[in-house]
Amino acid sequence: YMAGGSLTASNDVSAGSAATGNGAIFMSGGDLFSTNSIKIGDWGGVGSLDLRGGTLRCWSNGGMIVGNGNGSTGTVFMSGGSIVVPNMTVANTATKGAWGTVVLGGGLLTCTNSLTFGSSVTNWGYGVVTGGTLQVASMTVGGNGYGDLALSNGTVAATSNVTLGNSATGTGSVSVAGGLMHIKGSLYVGNNGRATLVVTGGELMISNSLSCASAYGATGSMAFAGGRVLSKGGEWGRTGIAQVDISGGTNTFTGAVNIGVY
Repeated sequence: YMAGGSLTASNDVSAGSAATGNGAIFMSGGDLFSTNSIKIGDWGGVGSLDLRGGTLRCWSNGGMIVGNGNGSTGTVFMSGGSIVVPNMTVANTATKGAWGTVVLGGGLLTCTNSLTFGSSVTNWGYGVVTGGTLQVASMTVGGNGYGDLALSNGTVAATSNVTLGNSATGTGSVSVAGGLMHIKGSLYVGNNGRATLVVTGGELMISNSLSCASAYGATGSMAFAGGRVLSKGGEWGRTGIAQVDISGGTNTFTGAVNIGVY
């Protein structure tokens, strides 16, 4: 439990390490800094972080991993304070499965480089944003594994591209029911894998293009039922299979929309 002061670690900070490990970090204030990585649920362990205030930081490019290694489970609940890391991976392992969940209800979560949900095959990474601000450079939902991100309130802001279902084994899903998702790059729904985008409320703003099923073998599904979608342009079914259902909302594309390009 940390309510104030500062703690600096010159190596990893881990909560729940190894198969029999079960660890929890609770912060309401202070500054916790690792010069290496922060791991919540590491190599078979069960770990959790409850951040209500204060600052959690690290320097290493390994960044923060939620659910790292075979059979591990990691959970982050954030209702205040701030997290600042170069990279964050939610569910990361190469073989037997890892589970990671990040719930953002308040505060500021910043990834100065990248955020990935479900980085490897047999990984399950989940994100829920009900408040606060999630700020990233780039984001992948479903890298080689399964990723899901649900936004109902608050803000998700990306300064570069957001990709759902990045590789052939990746499956990504994003739903926007409220709040604001602002992507200053492009949004790829089914880059090489399978992906779903559902907008029922809130606002989705894309500075560049909205691409759906952009490669051979990719499958993308988009449903616009409410809220507001604003994008520069779009390519739907460039070389993959795209399905787009529009039943409501205000959907505006300021550039060309190309359907079935090749």
